[in-house]
Amino acid sequence: MFYVFSLSQITIPLYESYKVSKKINNLELTKKGLLKVFQNDILYKEFFEYAVKKRSVEYAIFHIEYLEFKNIFKINKDFIDELSGSRILAPGPEPSNAKDKKMVQLFEEIYKKADDIYTKYFNKESELELNLPAKMVKKVNNRLYDYNIYYNRYIVNGTEGHEIDIKQINCETIFDEVHGEALDSLFLNVYSSFAKDKKKTYGFNANSKVARSNSILNSSSNRNSALSPNSPLDPNFNIDSTFSMEVTSP
Repeated sequence: MFYVFSLSQITIPLYESYKVSKKINNLELTKKGLLKVFQNDILYKEFFEYAVKKRSVEYAIFHIEYLEFKNIFKINKDFIDELSGSRILAPGPEPSNAKDKKMVQLFEEIYKKADDIYTKYFNKESELELNLPAKMVKKVNNRLYDYNIYYNRYIVNGTEGHEIDIKQINCETIFDEVHGEALDSLFLNVYSSFAKDKKKTYGFNANSKVARSNSILNSSSNRNSALSPNSPLDPNFNIDSTFSMEVTSP
């Protein structure tokens, strides 16, 4: 009986394991280290599952949605700066020019995202409600209320030609304080133990800087030794090549 294997089925998982172990070894017990976890798909998946076990997954999800909210402002920075530096008039219920239409669409997107975040993470009936100081929740609630009033009064239903105060309609920083609180909670309740547990699982300790999985790819201590033809470490190696192995049936 013959089985045919692709070398990619063996070398790619080993290489991925090597990369993960290297990332784990480099994890710092700082907020900077925490943020790096969100930048790696594999680490984030493991961190997300760990946060679920720690009953703190809502803070991790909030972080992602917070970045999405901030990204709206980042992408549209030039346009928002242009609005801030000029006299803006309410477009009325049916904006006619391209600039007014873009402004209405932008603030509608901001409004919907802010409202969605508030509903998910501040509503007492939500499964993802964040455990926050009452003073902080009240502050966000008041700011969002003022924003909603101004948005509906002057952007959605405003009389055409009425001057708009762009500062009243810009709510970019509304969740910043809450985000800081969420990161503190993630760091103290999840990340600190996550990093320690993962380092332990992969065989690292406080004085170790070498992953166990290094031995998988570095079989020789002499890094300058010649590589055998068609070695997985050979630059000319074809990872999609295959080999067969005979298995004798009993």
